[in-house]
This record gives sequence, C-alpha cells and structure tokens, in this order.
Amino acid sequence: MNTSHVSWRRITAEFLAIFAGVTLSLLAEDWRQGRENRERESEFLIEISQDLTRDSTELQSLLTQMESWDAASLWANRNDGQTSMPRDSVFRYLRRFGIISFYQPVRSGYLSIRDAGLLHLLSDDDVRRGIVDYYEISQPYIEQFFGMVFDGWDRWYRISAPHIDWVAPEDSESMWVTVRNGVVTSTWAEILADDSMRAHMDWAGLIGGNTASRIRQALDRNSALRKAISEYLDSPEALARSRQTGEGP
Repeated sequence: MNTSHVSWRRITAEFLAIFAGVTLSLLAEDWRQGRENRERESEFLIEISQDLTRDSTELQSLLTQMESWDAASLWANRNDGQTSMPRDSVFRYLRRFGIISFYQPVRSGYLSIRDAGLLHLLSDDDVRRGIVDYYEISQPYIEQFFGMVFDGWDRWYRISAPHIDWVAPEDSESMWVTVRNGVVTSTWAEILADDSMRAHMDWAGLIGGNTASRIRQALDRNSALRKAISEYLDSPEALARSRQTGEGP
C-alpha cells in the first residue's frame, strides 16, 4: 500500500511538473510572439507615417497646379468680353494649362503589410480603419481625378498648337523649359473664336477647381491620420509595450 501511495504521488508530481513546464513554455511563447507583433506594429506604423508625409508632398504639388489652372480659367472667363489683350499677358495665363505635377501615390509601406496579410497586427481599430480608408478610398479617388487631369493636359498641347509657339531658349538643354517660354501667335479675339480653346479653358478651370477641392480633403485626412498614428505610438499603452520590449526610454 505504501508503495502504491508513493507511486501515485510521484506520478502526480511528475504530471504537475510537466503541466507547469508546458504552461510556462506556452506563456513564454505567447509573450515572445506578442513582443514581436508589437515591435512589427510600431515599425509598420512608422513606415506608413513616413509614406503619408511623402504622399502629402505629392498632393501639395498637384494642388498648386490645379489651383493655377483654376485661376487661369477664371482670368480667361473674366476677360471673355475683351476684344484685345496684350499677348504677353495672354501667354502668362495660358501657359499655366501646359504645366502639370505628376501625382505618384506613395504607399509602399501599406502595400507590404496588406499583401503579406499582416493588417491584423495593427491593434488599434480606429488607426487601422483610417489607414485602410486612406489607401483604399482616398488615394484611388485622387488617382481617378489625376487621370482626367493628365488627359486634359495632353490634349491642351494639340488644341493650343495653332495659337502658341513654344520656343526653346538658345542656351536651353531641354525642351521642357519651353513651357515657360513661348509666343502667342493669335490675337485674344482669335483665341476666343476657337471653340476648342474656349471649351478647354472652361474645362480646365472646372476640373482644376474640383480636383483642388478633393486634394484638400485628402490632405486633411492625411494630416489627421498622421496625428492619430503619432498619438497612438506615444500613448501610455504603446510606451509601456516599448519598455517591455526594451525599446522605450
């Protein structure tokens, strides 16, 4: 009986030891995995924030050009009743339709996370939702507008060819500089008599103003999202996790 009693105590003790070992091992693995996930989350958010900053620069550049189109179209509309205008003034405004900023969306950080199926690592629901909405809705929306802008910019050079002679300075090393150097070969009255020119100047103002309005909204979302990411990374919870992983101050 004593032998049997000792045997059961030994078996129980061994079982408890094994159970404790497995449990501690699983807890350690969960802790390690959680630590790695938080480290990766911080890295992802920092990369996305940097991409958002670069994307805001792209958007701001396009916004400047769209506002310029809008202003040039407004000038043409307000001077629609003029029979004569100085050709240098006409060129100063019409050349704006030939200048464009090419929008290249910056989203490598987001795509690397999305395509790897790691969006679940972004633990804050509001931040994750804001990131997805920006890259899946706001950015593509601006790209659609830029597609229309680009088509109009390309069309402008064919429409304006009978009225503007783009001249490259003798010392220039690129034809690109001609967009700022040219001669209006038609009178203001002749330009206004060209239905294609009139229609395009009106269109450029409408699309320019509309696109500028959409870009301002995207810039607001961009700024708000960067602020939300920064506040999340600086939150007490995030700082506590950083200290636990040895990354914090």
